[in-house]
Amino acid sequence: MKLKAWLFPLSFALALASPALADEPKNLKVISKDLKGKDIEKAMKDLTKGLGVKCEACHVKGKFDADDVEGKVESRSFLGSVIGNKDEAARKVALAHLLTALDLPSAKDESLVWKGVDALRK
Repeated sequence: MKLKAWLFPLSFALALASPALADEPKNLKVISKDLKGKDIEKAMKDLTKGLGVKCEACHVKGKFDADDVEGKVESRSFLGSVIGNKDEAARKVALAHLLTALDLPSAKDESLVWKGVDALRK
């Protein structure tokens, strides 16, 4: 009988802590809502490493769905113009614009930027 007394609270706590609940991306305006959170997270890590920035360049720490950082607006515009676009010249122009907006002299590793972009879809 004691087992049943703590089983419900434990199962409830586990359900709340479930990665599936935390894995649901919010406020996606350019990136496909069909992508899994872990796939978006991986692509974003490639982008941040490639640009040489931290997540806070575009996001409010702990509130990834908030639009309170100007870098997010610029990055969203960048992603909207390059996801699925194979025109190398157009991609380079879009990246140059993003670098200027983020006040970066250059990308740390441009190949990682494009790896992140190419992992995403609209």
